[in-house]
Amino acid sequence: HPLSAIDLMTVDSKVLAIGCRYETDLLYLAAYGFSPSNVRGLDMISYSPWIDCGNMHDMKYEDGTWDCILLGWTLAYSDDPPKAAKEMMRVTRDGGLMAISVTYYPPEVLKKLDEEYPDLAREGVERIQTVEGILELFRPHVKQVYFQHDVSNPERQGPCLVIFSIKK
Repeated sequence: HPLSAIDLMTVDSKVLAIGCRYETDLLYLAAYGFSPSNVRGLDMISYSPWIDCGNMHDMKYEDGTWDCILLGWTLAYSDDPPKAAKEMMRVTRDGGLMAISVTYYPPEVLKKLDEEYPDLAREGVERIQTVEGILELFRPHVKQVYFQHDVSNPERQGPCLVIFSIKK
């Protein structure tokens, strides 16, 4: 919802939602006032004609296509977050927005997850679970941060979200 309050965004802004297998994110964007004709999704698998099948590490869009990239809880699936960030910047226009969210897990929860699901651990891939971790992927191209939220209690699992503009 904070994305719709940023004055850089208009009804005509072109928004790409990455990792939105179903139309839910796209319908939310339309409900917040973005033109459905300017909103697309990208996911590895989808049945929807509104969602392009593809990989966030190698998108088939031209440079500077999008005014905004929405990446909701999808970064954890990347086996190369710096490469995904570079590709997102490529397809976003100069001054465009990134709206990214991840989940913060307390250390004991991470340890339990790694023990229960060892096949999910990505060796050599740092888990990004803070606003600072997200922003670090895009430095030195972070122009302005418009919204950010980290968990207030590091002992509890919760969302971390950030919206920022980029400079190329």
